[in-house]
Amino acid sequence: MKRHSFAVFFLISVLMLLAIPQLSAQVFPSEFGRLRDSGCASQPPFLQSALRDTGQQSKFAVDRSREVLSTSLEFSSKTGFNVPGFMGFYNACAPSIAVHVYHGDEAQEELALYQVPIDDFAASLFAERSWDPVNAFEPDEEQLIKRIHVDGSASEDTVPFWYGAETDPLGADGLLKQTAIPVSDGAGEMLSPGVYFMQFSTSGFEHSYASSQSTYRTKYFLNVATAALTLKRSGGQLLVWAVDVNSGAALAGERVDIYGANAALLASGETDESGVLKLDFATQNRQLLAVLKTKQHFALSYTGWDTNILPEVHYYFDDSPPYQVHVYTDRQVYLPGQSVHFQGVVRVKDDMNYTLPDFKTVKVVLRDKYRDAVREQEVQLSDFGSFHGVFASGGLWSYGPYDIQVSRGADDKGDGPYHLGGAEQSFIVAKYQKLWSGVKSTEVVMETHASITSDDLGHSVDDQRIEIIEPVRLIEEKTEFRIGERARILVTSPFEGEARALVTIERDDVISHELITLPGKTLTYEFEILPEHVPNIYVRVFILKAVSAGGRHPIAAYQMGLTELGVNPERQRLNIDISKARQSLTPAGKETYAFRVTDYKGDPVAAEISVALVDPAAQSPLPRVNAPLLSTFYGRQQLYVATSSSLVTSAEGEPGALSFSGCCGAGCGGQIYFEDPIINDSPVETPYWNPTLRTDAHGEATIELNVPESLPGWRLDVRAITDSADGSLLVGEKTFDLPVDLMA
Repeated sequence: MKRHSFAVFFLISVLMLLAIPQLSAQVFPSEFGRLRDSGCASQPPFLQSALRDTGQQSKFAVDRSREVLSTSLEFSSKTGFNVPGFMGFYNACAPSIAVHVYHGDEAQEELALYQVPIDDFAASLFAERSWDPVNAFEPDEEQLIKRIHVDGSASEDTVPFWYGAETDPLGADGLLKQTAIPVSDGAGEMLSPGVYFMQFSTSGFEHSYASSQSTYRTKYFLNVATAALTLKRSGGQLLVWAVDVNSGAALAGERVDIYGANAALLASGETDESGVLKLDFATQNRQLLAVLKTKQHFALSYTGWDTNILPEVHYYFDDSPPYQVHVYTDRQVYLPGQSVHFQGVVRVKDDMNYTLPDFKTVKVVLRDKYRDAVREQEVQLSDFGSFHGVFASGGLWSYGPYDIQVSRGADDKGDGPYHLGGAEQSFIVAKYQKLWSGVKSTEVVMETHASITSDDLGHSVDDQRIEIIEPVRLIEEKTEFRIGERARILVTSPFEGEARALVTIERDDVISHELITLPGKTLTYEFEILPEHVPNIYVRVFILKAVSAGGRHPIAAYQMGLTELGVNPERQRLNIDISKARQSLTPAGKETYAFRVTDYKGDPVAAEISVALVDPAAQSPLPRVNAPLLSTFYGRQQLYVATSSSLVTSAEGEPGALSFSGCCGAGCGGQIYFEDPIINDSPVETPYWNPTLRTDAHGEATIELNVPESLPGWRLDVRAITDSADGSLLVGEKTFDLPVDLMA
């Protein structure tokens, strides 16, 4: 039945409701009464099943393929809830609330309904089995509201149940019956806003699988609410947006409580005029519960309710790493017996704010291709937050790739050894083999954890932009910007008529937010690119469509869109210029070079410079292993803001078919085979290495080096950093090819 007249639809819906079996209920006294003080606006009556005529589906009504259950289970019953998870959202202002139940032909089950205090719900949510808190929940019998008898023989509505076991306990046809059970309070009236718990008396089907799209269970929480809370969670921040699901109005001046582990109250605050509460607080809690509870409104949301909201640009939500480290070696390829010089930079990272660490040493570990530690050193940090050292071969190098890893040193009084995120550099110890064919060829087999190619602005050109498909389309005028330009994004809404939207600019945290009204299907959103947007931002639009009169949107719904914009980090780049007496070197002679370091405006900068004179053969055969400094600190950043909403768990509307999905018990891995890398050129030792050169007040520094006789040319590799005393780190690097005049 799709898009028929309302009269036909109304008649069919009534007939469907009449098909619901008669349920005998044993009524118990309860404190729950009519919604006298609730925030429910007057709405024209509509039927719950009107969802079928709108094209809007329940968030858990998804297609399910036949799945094989990898674990044999003993089923003592065929009765349970067909729900999206351990808790479902229900509109307290709807004409009725119905919970969908699966059962067999002969099911004669008793269903109990309980009231749940918020403290008890929070305690269950943050218990040890928080991934599925309802299974461990034990209700208080004093909170019992009523019991309902479910007669399985009275329902004719059958739905598929896919079960891949050899012996199907549900019958050869694999079908169960489904019944929509009306839920009311002890007096037969609508449930007041709050949290409820329902359970069957059966002991079967008490299994749930996090990997399944639908969970078959005999216990269930109900979130009966008048409002929806949208949460944006990052490492040190939580943003809450409170909206009345029936009118779409922002809930201003409402108190919101935030709970964490052990049901502890972590923070509280009141929403502003736009219904937004933004809290900055650090917590070790991976999940948070937000509760809004007043005489007029009730809402709750959980940061774990983000499963189906939108594919994120990271696979797992985590906090942004607290440190950023750049480590590199004097070159990329070595022969057995040659020494490896390394240099690194450590900064405390707070989004794009970089400051010096409070520890004074770091531990540098060298690992071979089998990940075994073959060398380690404790090295000092300079007042620029840099460190350097050398790994002498000692005749112990074997062929293959090596990784340098960095962790906090022994002087750190924190939580002990801590691997500094991103602090990994690879190099190769290779065989030299002269190839006598007429074509110079190179074969290098290498493994690296830091292979990044970047353009001169520090943007990675190897990264594939993630294409995100979502109902809300965000169409950018362009995707790369400079500070001061204006970004224009066309927002397309899937909803008819007016809807409210929360627009956020995000990265490590929510940088800014704004509430807008979408008058129809499209709206152009415009904003200025600011310095804090460097090097990239994520623009996210969360649209909430409230319940509308006339049945077009009989339940509250949401959709979300996301796009990424790049911002040129040119203001963070140092310029390095070199002056030299001659254009070419003299073999076995001495040469003096002067460097000048300036910022993007051309002003001189006090900086620390590392200089290496290297054989081009030690770099040219390979793609660049270590990322440029600008790319390390100001390259494309991950998104560390996770979005969740009450409406993710919406159980209003029609559910889909039920299925179990099993999990693979063993990983699918294989052995790693290494080959000895072979190169065609024989790189010589690095003749000059200076990792601690400092510029003066004019941004200038000078070196003097002896030119070896062995090669027709050399490469000067120069890198510079500032001390970032103000939290703004400037970085730069440049290479200079220096030919040798062999006729001199």
